[in-house]
Formats: sequence, C-alpha cells, structure tokens
Amino acid sequence: MPKDKELKIGEILLDYGQEVGDIQLYLGQALSELATASVNLQDAYIGEAKDNLNLYITKMNEHVQAMILHYGILAAYMQDAYDQLEDKDKILEKKMRSLGFEKVEDK
Repeated sequence: MPKDKELKIGEILLDYGQEVGDIQLYLGQALSELATASVNLQDAYIGEAKDNLNLYITKMNEHVQAMILHYGILAAYMQDAYDQLEDKDKILEKKMRSLGFEKVEDK
C-alpha cells in the first residue's frame, strides 16, 4: 500500500465531515424558511388552497427534520470513525516505540 494512502483516508473523512456540517446548516435554514412561509401563508390564501399549502409545508417540515436527524447520525458515525483512526494511530505508535522505533516528525 502506498505510504500516503492512510493520510488520504483521514483527509477525505475530514472533507466529508465539513460537507455534512454544511448540509446540516442548510437544512436548519430550510426549517427557518418553512416557518416563515407558514406564517406568511396564513393571510394569503383561503379555503382548500390554504389547507393544501399548510399540509405541504407540514410534510416538508417533517422531511427536513428527518434529514437533519439522519445527517446528525451520519456526523456522529463519522466522528466515531475518525476517533477510532486516532486511537489506532496511538496504539500503533506505542507498539512501534516498544519495538525501538523513534517517532518521526513531519518536515
């Protein structure tokens, strides 16, 4: 395996973590927009149109909240995977030191 392969895994994981965080931010903004839309619709429509739009906003709100939940679970999973990588690095470093290898600093 190429020497830099393991480093790329960590970098990729961090990049995905940033993307997931950005998506969570956008979903939070979507919830805010849906709340604003709900308030604005109260006086804009009457009858069945108002009912349909309120139902649409309610369902959209439920979907966005479900997405926030799922992305939160994904973020926790990714954090756990990253923590495990760090733990394995520490274990490997300790084992290498016990075998007489010195720590090599990045230059």
